[in-house]
Amino acid sequence: MAGLTRYEKDKERFTASMIGLITALSVFSVIVYTSITSQISFDSKYVYALLVEILFSAYFNFWAAYIRNNYEYIRLFCMTLFHSISTIMVTTIFPMLSPQNVRLDVRIYSEVVIWVLTGIICLIMIIRKNCAFYCRDYWIFALKQNVPLIPHYLSATILNQSDRVMIGMYCGKTKTAFYNLAYTISFMMLVITNAVKSSLDPYFYQVIKKGEGVEQLSKRINQLFFIVIFLCVVSIAIAPELILVFAPVDYYEARYVIPPLAVSVFFIFAYNVFSCVEFYYGKTKEIMLISSLGAFVNVGLNFILIPVFGYIIASYTTLISYIIFALGHFRVSWRLAKNHGLEKIYKIKRILLLFVLVLIIMGVFVCLYDYITVRYFVLIFFLIFIVKGKYFLKFHL
Repeated sequence: MAGLTRYEKDKERFTASMIGLITALSVFSVIVYTSITSQISFDSKYVYALLVEILFSAYFNFWAAYIRNNYEYIRLFCMTLFHSISTIMVTTIFPMLSPQNVRLDVRIYSEVVIWVLTGIICLIMIIRKNCAFYCRDYWIFALKQNVPLIPHYLSATILNQSDRVMIGMYCGKTKTAFYNLAYTISFMMLVITNAVKSSLDPYFYQVIKKGEGVEQLSKRINQLFFIVIFLCVVSIAIAPELILVFAPVDYYEARYVIPPLAVSVFFIFAYNVFSCVEFYYGKTKEIMLISSLGAFVNVGLNFILIPVFGYIIASYTTLISYIIFALGHFRVSWRLAKNHGLEKIYKIKRILLLFVLVLIIMGVFVCLYDYITVRYFVLIFFLIFIVKGKYFLKFHL
């Protein structure tokens, strides 16, 4: 998205170049894996299937970024709907019709086939406009932007997985299952928040590039923060009932894991919004350092606290790590914006007030989990406050 904005007059060629780059990297990955396959115990057919799926899903993602940049959301919706329905139908029906001993393979390969089909359709739509798969300047730009991000994404993976691994080590498989359920429920909100963030990206980058509409962008960001807080409040308030809907009553204690993880989704959304400025100006080293710090803190706190306080504390160490992410990106992003005369994008006091507000909400509902009537009364109060908050807090949304 940063490249599409930077090279606005050559978007088709830039997108085609990214297709060429990801294809070259995928071929390189296959060669590397093939050269070491005898030294590892993976089932290679699944690894190759995964590499193919990654490549063709990348075709879709590049096309989707191009479409978002052009604000052609109906086309994106139609393609996403086609892919989703096709995946559900094929991965459900084909395994059921297959012999028992090959159902796993049919399930895996049928999903890969749908990704290949979707990717080919997107590829055709891109190369119809421009098939320049190699452009030295664009490849260099992309690699300089993204190579420093490898530790960032590794850190994100560590942050997503380390708590469950360490819970398994210290608390056993049962507690890991409890935590996994709460984690899945809490992070379902990411589907909505990521969609909201993706819809904001083209507008955000255009404002950064042109330096116009900063005040309007600031208002839009505040609106989106309120939407995400609204989702967090609802998911935290009804967490006990969600646990009973998704799992047997034995899992009920996992309700206390949901609040900090739901608030973590809010801070994930926050740091993704802040990182737009960093991505546009190519400050990926700063992103890497912040993410590495967050992952290091998470692992360290888990190592110290899980053996003492149990698996629930892992949700709070995750929250602390994402707060570090958000504050770190906020600081770097605001400094960059200020240096380029865009500091009005972020209203510091307002944003920090929202951070405090969502943490207070979490604490209140955790204390009320055993009082269902009071909890829902407080939920209604908070929802009214959030809807009317623009008047109380003068957000001018």
